[in-house]
Amino acid sequence: MILGTLLTSTNGIIAQESNSPISRGNPGIPRSRMQIKDEFVKIIKKFSKIYFTEVLGYCITGNHFNLLVQMMPDRHFTDADIKKRVEKVYGKELFFNEKDIPAFRAKWFSLSKYIQEIKQGFSRYFNRKYDRGGTQGFVNAQYEKFKDYFQSKKKKIPHAVSGIEGMLSLYKPNQLRGI
Repeated sequence: MILGTLLTSTNGIIAQESNSPISRGNPGIPRSRMQIKDEFVKIIKKFSKIYFTEVLGYCITGNHFNLLVQMMPDRHFTDADIKKRVEKVYGKELFFNEKDIPAFRAKWFSLSKYIQEIKQGFSRYFNRKYDRGGTQGFVNAQYEKFKDYFQSKKKKIPHAVSGIEGMLSLYKPNQLRGI
């Protein structure tokens, strides 16, 4: 478990302060797990520089994370601040339309969008690192595992029927003796 805080200075530089034995190279924890957690912290820092947020603390365990975040009120930032942030994130070569400011404002002040990007960013990293394909890869792997079962079920799907003859065709011959 990593316990720590992210300290944000007034100029936007973020520093990590950690008091975890993992950060000191605990021999009981595989290095790859430490690298994964370090990468997760990098992803949190990356999106904290983009979104108008301040991370007050976090805790990363083996199967989940806790993040204490304060979203900054959008009324404290002008359209010029939003435009400056867009240039910082995407570069000055990006064609910027003033009509896009409300969309950037809605996204970058949203806690749910912030968490969504952190989770998606980590999923992309993890899938690339371990050569996984995300949900589609999982579904394909499960299909291959149970392929015979699915194909046997497919053969038992009834065909479309119409009229009395069609209805009678669904019954086995010995079931029709009383009719």
